[in-house]
Amino acid sequence: MSVGSTWVRVPLNSSFTNPIVVAGPPRFQDSHPCVIRLRNVSASGFDIRLTEWPYQDGVHAQEVISFLVLEKGRTRLDDGT
Repeated sequence: MSVGSTWVRVPLNSSFTNPIVVAGPPRFQDSHPCVIRLRNVSASGFDIRLTEWPYQDGVHAQEVISFLVLEKGRTRLDDGT
């Protein structure tokens, strides 16, 4: 997923009841330090963007961000673990 300084909506291919999103790290296309921000996490998708530290110019180049979406809770595998 390519992400920059503006919010991007990521639709989910599967339906979730209570999704947990883990994202990052950026691929380092822009040397300015930044963090990944998420909002509006729902059963159908989430919003993502990059935010630079306050002393930077606030505009971050597009970065490739990987993410993982899981259902909140515990899962028991067939072998009992």
